[in-house]
Amino acid sequence: MSPLVFLLLIIKNGLTFNCSGSGCINCIGDELCEKCKDGYEQTTSCFNCMIVNPFQAFSESNPLYMMFNSECLQVSTEHIKRYWDPRGAEELTKNKEVQFKIINTMIPAFGICENKDTNNRYKYGKYFHYTIPKSTTTQNYLNVLVKSDTPSVNFRIEITTDEFDPNNLTDSPKCFALYVLGTSKTTGFISLRVPQEGGHYYLFVGMKRGVDCTLTVSVVDNEIISPYYQVEEIDINNYEGEILSHTIDFSSIGTYDYSDCSSIPTALKMIRFHLKGKIKQGMRLSLESTNGDGQIFEHSLCESKFGPCNCIEGFRTRRDIWSLNGQHGNIFSIDEHDELGWFSLFTTDVFMKTTLVMKYICPNNCNQNIGGGQCSTILSQCICTDERYGGDDCHLLCYSKEKWTISDTNGKCRYGVENCDTYCQCQNDTIADQFYCVTQECWNYKIKNESYNEDVTLCERGSSHCLPTCQCEKGYSLIEGYCVSDLCGNGIYDIGEECDEKGYCTKFCRCEDGYEQDINDLTHCVHKAISMTELISVIIGSIILLFAIVIISSSILVLVFARNNYTRLSDIPFNEKQPYYYIDKTLLKEQKEINDSYFHFDHIIITFGLKNKNIKLEDTRYETFILNNTSNEFMLFIVHVPNSSKFTFYSYPQTKILLPKTKQKIILFFTAHCTTTIENYSLIVSCYHFNNKEILSQFEEFIKDKHNLDEKEFKLYYEMVNQMKSNYCSLIIKGEIETSLIIDQDELLINQGIIEGSKRRHLGLYHNILVCIKQINLGSYQSEQKQKLKALFQRSTTLLKNIRSPYVVSTIGYIMTEEAISIINALYPLRSLDLCMYYEKSNIVLPYKLKLKIMRDVECGLHYLHESKLLHNNLKPSNIILNSLFDTTNTVALITDYRVTKELSEEMENFGYFIGNPKYDAPELYNNIFVPESDVFSFSIVFWELFYGVHAFSDLKTTYEIKSSIIAGKRPELKSPMPQELQNLLKQCWNDDYHERPLFNIINPQLTKLIDSSEQHQDLDINVTTQKIKDVFEENIHIFEKHGKKKTMISFTEYQKTEEK
Repeated sequence: MSPLVFLLLIIKNGLTFNCSGSGCINCIGDELCEKCKDGYEQTTSCFNCMIVNPFQAFSESNPLYMMFNSECLQVSTEHIKRYWDPRGAEELTKNKEVQFKIINTMIPAFGICENKDTNNRYKYGKYFHYTIPKSTTTQNYLNVLVKSDTPSVNFRIEITTDEFDPNNLTDSPKCFALYVLGTSKTTGFISLRVPQEGGHYYLFVGMKRGVDCTLTVSVVDNEIISPYYQVEEIDINNYEGEILSHTIDFSSIGTYDYSDCSSIPTALKMIRFHLKGKIKQGMRLSLESTNGDGQIFEHSLCESKFGPCNCIEGFRTRRDIWSLNGQHGNIFSIDEHDELGWFSLFTTDVFMKTTLVMKYICPNNCNQNIGGGQCSTILSQCICTDERYGGDDCHLLCYSKEKWTISDTNGKCRYGVENCDTYCQCQNDTIADQFYCVTQECWNYKIKNESYNEDVTLCERGSSHCLPTCQCEKGYSLIEGYCVSDLCGNGIYDIGEECDEKGYCTKFCRCEDGYEQDINDLTHCVHKAISMTELISVIIGSIILLFAIVIISSSILVLVFARNNYTRLSDIPFNEKQPYYYIDKTLLKEQKEINDSYFHFDHIIITFGLKNKNIKLEDTRYETFILNNTSNEFMLFIVHVPNSSKFTFYSYPQTKILLPKTKQKIILFFTAHCTTTIENYSLIVSCYHFNNKEILSQFEEFIKDKHNLDEKEFKLYYEMVNQMKSNYCSLIIKGEIETSLIIDQDELLINQGIIEGSKRRHLGLYHNILVCIKQINLGSYQSEQKQKLKALFQRSTTLLKNIRSPYVVSTIGYIMTEEAISIINALYPLRSLDLCMYYEKSNIVLPYKLKLKIMRDVECGLHYLHESKLLHNNLKPSNIILNSLFDTTNTVALITDYRVTKELSEEMENFGYFIGNPKYDAPELYNNIFVPESDVFSFSIVFWELFYGVHAFSDLKTTYEIKSSIIAGKRPELKSPMPQELQNLLKQCWNDDYHERPLFNIINPQLTKLIDSSEQHQDLDINVTTQKIKDVFEENIHIFEKHGKKKTMISFTEYQKTEEK
């Protein structure tokens, strides 16, 4: 069979896709439907029935469709009530069963419990009533048992204590208890602990998706419900510490009880489990729930699963500010109890989902007996004392500070190299070689067997300047598989190079094929004479290439012929800007109903197939709808897509003239570019009917690309609109855009005045939160420079959004325009450290302990960045924000304006954005070496200035002198009254060789000791201006409140227009 015939068969046969939605008519991709059946919500899944508008009366345009036996059926609404009405509920008798059938002819009713994001609350089912008499025991339960003769029907049990009031109708009674049957089960229950005084309860038993079945309902004693109330028992004696996790969907949990460790007076939905045995010696057991919303987590001793119980330890909610993922939840850490007992997880959210995780933490008690570390119950891990200790139990490391602590190093790796564990053993299937851990991929990698792939980041072991780990040596960078000297490209011949930058020289500093080094100019390459063998090879290669071009051209012609009868979605230029068409809605008649005598849409609610899901940025979604011209005239329709930088609408087609009695399929694409409000956004579609197609065509051209009309044009527009039947309809967008750092500038307010003591910083208001707006002006840069800087900044924001630390100013978002980047950060009332640390400027002398506390907070912030693989590279007093002027505050200082990545730092330096204050810059930065130790250098200079209250290098006149002096080794003078311990620390931190500077995990315990011993240096606080500090604090708070009011601000969009002028 020829290749061309085979290609035609593939095109003809097509592909097979799977769509699980029962309403799908044409499945065009996996779980992607082109169109849904009537009665189904017109999304890409075709899984749900058409949405009913709960705020409008039932009608032909607002029908009620409900699922029954996997099909959406239109339900008669003649006897359906639009409010909760339990009248006629059947009375239940204890331990007596009642049966009823679910059939498609029963009248749907409002249920009791519903998620807030739904607008179809009708269900198939039945109401019951039960009265609980007063009890003499506190263990008083309402136990409801429901059985189905058919599995997987997902029935619901809903309970309320509300009384029906015909004078005060409601559609939302209080949801007192809820149970949703899980998959493949036939029996469900609610066991609800109720007050001793008893009460009246309404029960609803039914389902949203109807199925032919019979349900049996009964109220029973504790003894009958007990076998269904399963409590998991875990024997800790046999637990080895593996992580155990269990996902809990509380909607399918039927137990309700009182919390023993809180004062909440009502029963809450809960799950209980029993731990037996004793925790292993030297270990702690951690229990964590990943979803902390509305939870109570408690440890108690109970007589049985029904109680009564006595509280041992209450709940604790925590938000893990150290976690890059920013997850929050409840966490327990149980020490060695004789009897662990019962654990209960309560929730106020009956629909909540969470994952319960159990694991051992802090093994070997963190080797605290040898000074290894201590157990942190908040972080669920050991915190080691210093860098000599490591691992999950803070044991003595086998290799630290470039020294071995073990005698036998054969087959070992140096701890600190990649894939080397704390016992100097190679992990993850790597091999120890020359004290490195080598991957199998690296071990077998041969560049001559590989065509270059930019995703491959390896060099060949043994090749020039390549380490055993297939990484380049220091001073060399990987370029297309080879280690190339960082000196390559400096225009100077260096040893090992064939050339450098000049004619016919490659990026590897090697001569191009056919060229060789020029002996008269070693940086240059000259042409080699071509050999006869090479000439023959060129001729043969040209013949083969010509034959390949003929074959490929023939194949393309066949493909084009086979596909020219349809348009693929990928062929539609949905990212392009569409023209604007003028419209004056006051002259057009609004169509409010979905059907009209001249035209109608099959639906006007647009969800883009994402009901209850957020729209992701830059993720183009689409939805198809049908516009029907029901008139006997030609109809011009125009989809008026907005011209907005916040999002992009694209209509295919945007405009077209329809023949009488014809339909048009319209595909609407949507792409969000920032976090903004899109819910209930109205997209206008105008329709014009006339019996002359040419007039409609002229009208379309007349209003195209016009935002305004002059007097003469408006008069003509007015006459034409009134001559035709002119209407418009609104397509309603339903959905929310995901939260991101790219925010909507229309939702940001700004105070035009610059914050005192700062440059390019303004006070702002975003969602009623005071913020600081910092602007990077790009107006003086060339277009290519702007685009490069913007691209680097956007890449760095993927790291910014994960920053969560009490010592780092959080970034709320940013706005990027053609001429500027505006960064929106959290605002703190005391502003930056430089405003109060220099005595000559502020007349303030800060207490010694407060100075130490400020710098320890700075150290914590920098350490957090380094642990997150980020650098600051811009530390100076103006980038240290004060939260308080009192050392008793938990956090007194935070760092801001960190440059995130090395690439962004280099580019901003190249653009001159940070030039002008080099005294805080480490000397290695001038050689483009960006390492964590550079932040340690800046930290020490700031520390010196803060202690003495003066500027460093004040005797030097120019930035060139400062830069030259730092490179030459000059440092600020250390003298009395600075304590000797602090002098020693600063000397280490500003060492010329960055390899000799300590990292912040070493600095932290030294700072802690200095703080603890600060009381011994009260002589340093003789000149402290206590009253002045209080006055500054109160003054800043006053300014903060005065200028932070909404009436002092304008919209950011208006501000941008003012700046452009």
